[in-house]
Amino acid sequence: MFHNFRQQQREIRHADFKFVKQAFDFADVEKNGYLSIDDFKVAHIAIFGCKPSKHEMQDIIRKYGKIIDAPAIRGFANEHTHVIDFEQYQHVMLDRLKYTDIDDEIRETFHILDARCKGFIDFEDFKNLVHRFLPRFGLLQIRKLFNETDRDGDGRVSYRDFQMLMNNDLFKA
Repeated sequence: MFHNFRQQQREIRHADFKFVKQAFDFADVEKNGYLSIDDFKVAHIAIFGCKPSKHEMQDIIRKYGKIIDAPAIRGFANEHTHVIDFEQYQHVMLDRLKYTDIDDEIRETFHILDARCKGFIDFEDFKNLVHRFLPRFGLLQIRKLFNETDRDGDGRVSYRDFQMLMNNDLFKA
């Protein structure tokens, strides 16, 4: 009668390793082999479609973060800052992927983004979304990403288009 509510682990596939590496490379704009906290959030969004919560970030920093001198990182006024190198990042992300049903996450994310329940995301909504979560993207990059995501060229991102984008298509050029 009672079910085991413990979440089942899924098997990590070769594609998951590749996807995690691509997300890291995408967020490591300085190409220095580690991510600042803000860069980590960008990489997390690329994989899961949402930012980690403040509590999750504190836990990740406590467990996996390293402190380095800030002058090596752009935009920091402090002398030291927390970073996460690729090995630690990969460990965190693969562990999270084990317990995540990606299809459910994609569906939930799409429904949140399609707040007006239109059944699609138009360019304006898409642009606002990208600016909100990936502020480094310029209008031309957003337009290119939108056009690549809009597979049938109808000026809308359907759920199917969005699903393909989130299932590792984001980083293919």
